Amino acid sequence: MKKKILIAMTLLITCGGLTGCGASDEDLKCAENPDKCVKDIYKSSKQKEIELINEEEKTDDTDNVTTILKYKLKDDENIVFDTCAYWDSSVVGVSEYNVQDNYQEVYTEVLFKNHFDNSNKFVLNFESKSRYVNKVCTLEYNTPIIELIDLNDMSELYNELLEVKEEKEIFSVSVDVKYQDKKISVSLNDNVSNEDVHNKLEELKNV
Repeated sequence: MKKKILIAMTLLITCGGLTGCGASDEDLKCAENPDKCVKDIYKSSKQKEIELINEEEKTDDTDNVTTILKYKLKDDENIVFDTCAYWDSSVVGVSEYNVQDNYQEVYTEVLFKNHFDNSNKFVLNFESKSRYVNKVCTLEYNTPIIELIDLNDMSELYNELLEVKEEKEIFSVSVDVKYQDKKISVSLNDNVSNEDVHNKLEELKNV
């Protein structure tokens, strides 16, 4: 009886360590051709055609391979983003092929540049951040920060943010807004009303 339990435990541990063990057919196809997998995801979920710029494989200290791919949108070459495609075996006995990217963050950066770069009333800056994916892949991105010079221009900023809210093609956009030493974070998505945006900006008056 003890021998049978030992064999079962050994098989379970072995299964957890094998790439693809317990994976779906779709996971296996993605692992075989990550580029095609990512392109299919964008075509079906975002109705976007993307073009591969660069692809490389990186192996961590436990011999797990991550494919790192760089893409650009075919209809907007300003959108250049990175993708990590890899096996995730964090749950024993189950492996999933994951795809993570910084498309949303890059899209947000370009979106705010289009709206605020040429403004003489607001100063647009960005804060560099990193999102850890695994041992060999970290996604870099910039988050927007808008500095309000004059409180009298708040209504104009409010209207501009509402335009961003309506224009976005991703679910949620967040931006930090500063006035002097005060900084607030404004979320722009379908669950946030225009009144919520207005009330959030009003907090800047309490400097």
